[in-house]
Amino acid sequence: MAIDTAHKIKNDLCANGWPEPGIFESGNGSYLIYKIQLENTSENIQLLKQCLEAIGFYYSTEKIDIDEKVFNPARIAKVIGTHARKGDPIGQRPHRISRIIHLPEDPQLVPIELLKDLATMLPVEEGKKTPVSQSGNNNGNGTGIDVEKYLNHYGISVGGIKKVGSSTFYLLDECVFDSDHSPNKSAIGQHATGELFYTCFHNSCKSRTWSEAREKISGDDKLTDFMKSPILNTNEETDLSENVKFKNKTSTAVELCQKEFKEMLWAIKGIIPEGLTLLCGKPKLGKSWFSLNLALAVVSGGKAFDYVDVERGSVLYLALEDSERRLKNRLKKILGNNPPPENFHYAINWGKIDKGGVENLEDWIGKHPDTRVVVIDTLAQIRPEKSGKDLYLADYNTISKIKKVADRFQVAVIVIHHLRKSVADDPFDQVSGTLGQTGAADTVMILQRSRGSTDAELKITGRDVEEAEYAMNL
Repeated sequence: MAIDTAHKIKNDLCANGWPEPGIFESGNGSYLIYKIQLENTSENIQLLKQCLEAIGFYYSTEKIDIDEKVFNPARIAKVIGTHARKGDPIGQRPHRISRIIHLPEDPQLVPIELLKDLATMLPVEEGKKTPVSQSGNNNGNGTGIDVEKYLNHYGISVGGIKKVGSSTFYLLDECVFDSDHSPNKSAIGQHATGELFYTCFHNSCKSRTWSEAREKISGDDKLTDFMKSPILNTNEETDLSENVKFKNKTSTAVELCQKEFKEMLWAIKGIIPEGLTLLCGKPKLGKSWFSLNLALAVVSGGKAFDYVDVERGSVLYLALEDSERRLKNRLKKILGNNPPPENFHYAINWGKIDKGGVENLEDWIGKHPDTRVVVIDTLAQIRPEKSGKDLYLADYNTISKIKKVADRFQVAVIVIHHLRKSVADDPFDQVSGTLGQTGAADTVMILQRSRGSTDAELKITGRDVEEAEYAMNL
């Protein structure tokens, strides 16, 4: 993986006019060596630092880490042909010998102009000097729009979202101006003020602006449908007093029927759709086992409960009532002799909703764009302390905040919750808490099982699913 990334960086830089580098394997990764000739000044050290940061921004991922600290002249390099012996050797990561992968026949100096061009590709924080790749007429045009909603509407695929200071970058799977450019090497950027700009790693798009990108994406279409409300801060709770005036907008059935929407995604086809699902049941009767089985089916792309085919993707499993020991035992029991999946991610601690939990969830999913399912076990572990008299509103707001994350990223978030002890004619009235929880959720599932029996029943109702009952064996 590291060697593949090194080749990608080399190819992209060569496309921008850079000479061929030497490519080496260190034993712990891969690296490129370019021939440069610069005076040892603070300005030149800063230039090299910005070059490495630019490469890190465009090429670092969850599994690939670009070392951005090798900009100073005092560097120690591993002698080729020696072993890398950090840590104990294991099957998947043995001690390897450093080696030469490729050497150019006649290494050429990298002109300082190319280094400066690369440095300008580093996105900068608002208030600092804007790189050339972010210049252009960005004032007003596009200010305040919901970028993700805009790009989704016009079928522009986003490969990831990155934050740099107060700016947000929506990394595109395909450059708007040149489809031959590598994925995630171009982006629509948005300052905290709402102003937009276009940036691309390649020189051919260096001077492109948001105005030009907008023309390619949506032509002369108005942006009003994508504007964020000027009176609302969508990242914070807002007090909607009676003095606030909204400009209401209506559409016709004809306009609605002419709109095209992305196909709904499913964790389990016909059972668990994208959005927020409440999975409720009595304590210690199989809710965690149910969700863990589902999660492992998704990461492997197998069959959920040996019955329904599921599409493969990453999973975040928040086992907030478990220890790592218990989670490991359960994983091993389900996996048997199969190896543990790399795309199953977990945490046993997570911030409450009012203590950064929602923001952390958004950030995590943004860094894992292939996420299909998030499991939160349980709601009580992330719910804020209730205050005030309106418990219905508190419950509704709690579920709504998590649901907004699910809707934004088009993932299925399964929140595990408990049932009350009292019996009700409608089993969905047994969900612990007020009706605000079930009212805000997209889907509600009740898992019922007699203690000591393996036979269970799953009752489902929701906005996008047919009301149904399923017999199961746990």
